[in-house]
Amino acid sequence: MTFRAATLLLLSTSMGCATSAVKDEPANSQATSTHAEPSVDDAENHGDDAAAPANGPPTAAHGVAFVDGTYEMALAQAQSHKQNLLVEVWADWCPPCQQQKKEIFHSGDGISLTRNLVAWKMDFDADENRSLIEKWTILNLPTVLFIRPDGSEIGRIEGYDDKASFLQKAEALALGQDELPAWQDKLAAAADQDVAAKKEAMVEVGHRLLVRGDDKGRQLLEDVVAADTAHAWDEAQEASFLLGRYHSRVRRDFVVGKQVWLRLHDDYRSGAYASTAAWWAAGAMLELGDKDGAVAFLVQRAHTPPTVDEVDLVVSFVKKANTGHAAAQKLVQSLAADAATDAQRAEWAAALSAAEAPAQP
Repeated sequence: MTFRAATLLLLSTSMGCATSAVKDEPANSQATSTHAEPSVDDAENHGDDAAAPANGPPTAAHGVAFVDGTYEMALAQAQSHKQNLLVEVWADWCPPCQQQKKEIFHSGDGISLTRNLVAWKMDFDADENRSLIEKWTILNLPTVLFIRPDGSEIGRIEGYDDKASFLQKAEALALGQDELPAWQDKLAAAADQDVAAKKEAMVEVGHRLLVRGDDKGRQLLEDVVAADTAHAWDEAQEASFLLGRYHSRVRRDFVVGKQVWLRLHDDYRSGAYASTAAWWAAGAMLELGDKDGAVAFLVQRAHTPPTVDEVDLVVSFVKKANTGHAAAQKLVQSLAADAATDAQRAEWAAALSAAEAPAQP
């Protein structure tokens, strides 16, 4: 699967998650995460995996034997064993992370995959891991990195679809098969007149270089966006999405992030990323201290009367941000009488009531 296909998959499923004051995106907006509360599959804590058996290899009941310690310790073990390192980046509040844990890292297939690898896992939200989030430019969750013993990246898998597709990609990466050189060759060979091939290769190479810390990747993605003067390319939307995640999630530069998200939203109002861009733009405003502006932006972008998806996005944001409940209530009231079910309206009322309630001392 190409990086571009993976990014489109993240839009069509509940994958990837946000890290600012508003952690996750509305599920009905083709966004990259749900707005469900943080949850852990079967009430398990991802960081509390059962220890591997004291004697003998790990079993599916115990899961993959992750190194218990720091990244430096895991890398030292990889160097000592002359093996590649698998790094799982997860978060408790990310449903696809829990699905991946259950289907891969608590399975015989996961144990087989890592038999000749050193495995280490990293909590996305832990303060001590922030430098690694920036070092590895973690744009989506879950992310599984494959690292050489010298610390350089072989490649990564972003998001989680199903076991079969994950294992197909992971097995190649575990053997050290880096896809970047082939995509760089495709970009070099793409003629200017073959626009489709060139813009696809620019996004694929740009994405891979960006997450490896090479600023040429950011420039390639910017070039794709700038070239789409008619605002018609799916690739330009994807490039903007990646740049937005880079500035908001990794660099935490919410001034630039806001600009990128608003550009994506305004230039591609009917595109697949529009609701996602609106959510992240509002989140950047919230981080910059403009609570009223964030809610007003989401309300003003709604149609008259609003759609159910637009109302749900606003209510979800108000619930997470704990601000703007009056504006959201007004939007709900403007919805056509037959546009939403009684159950939906009850859910919105409960969410806004919770947002309105003062915090307990």
